[in-house]
Amino acid sequence: PAPADALADPLVEGPARPRASRAGFVLAWCVFWLLMMTVAVQDHLRQGRHDVWLPMFWEGSSMLVSTALVASQWHRVARLDRFLHQPWRWFAPTLWRLPLIALTFVVAVYALRHAVFALLGEVYRHDPWSTVFVYETLKFAIFYLLFVAVVFGIRSHAAMTQERLRAEQAQALSQRAQLLQLTQQLEPHFLFNALNTIASTIHSDPDLADSLLTKLAALLRAATDLARRPWSALDDELRLLEGYAAIMRERFAGRLTLRFEIDEAARACRVPTL
Repeated sequence: PAPADALADPLVEGPARPRASRAGFVLAWCVFWLLMMTVAVQDHLRQGRHDVWLPMFWEGSSMLVSTALVASQWHRVARLDRFLHQPWRWFAPTLWRLPLIALTFVVAVYALRHAVFALLGEVYRHDPWSTVFVYETLKFAIFYLLFVAVVFGIRSHAAMTQERLRAEQAQALSQRAQLLQLTQQLEPHFLFNALNTIASTIHSDPDLADSLLTKLAALLRAATDLARRPWSALDDELRLLEGYAAIMRERFAGRLTLRFEIDEAARACRVPTL
């Protein structure tokens, strides 16, 4: 028997939870029942009986009913995720339904078995109902408690993973905001001094003034385009840097010397803009 309530897909809620986890859970569910069926068949054969369809039918009926119960309560456990940090509040509503679910399971399984045998023109014989209910309920309770504990662990791990992802996303947004702030720090006095430098060369060296003005425009364009292009090729950044350096060399004429030594293989690397 399988716990219906506890087997809700541990990773079905939330857009960030991968479908692969749901598929993995379904695969584990199928493997579990295949194992149960294999053990039942082996026990049946050890008893010297060869009608292997009987244990397969017994386990198959249990699988069908438990799967139906799982489907009917698929999202119930997901609503308890807010209580994962308080296990007693998560387990309480999950466990109080155990008697009702166990009763539903036993009644549905045996009703299905009786119906199939009736269609075959036979009578399904079993122990007295008092024995059946005690045995099947206890067995179901053991499996239920086991699976509840497993699902709690899986959902707790999934919740921690989601929390870590949210923290990483928040950190990435914070870093991007810091980069944006840094790139917007073309200080007003730099702009003022650059314009003064260009103005001082307009009459004495118009070509130089034109070149410096073009480089300044490129710097300003890069700053305004940042929201659409937070990352750039290093080669583009170096061209901006050379423009910035040209303005600074002209401003501090005779007092500033710069030399660029650049590995050509590094020019394709992507770096934060500015």
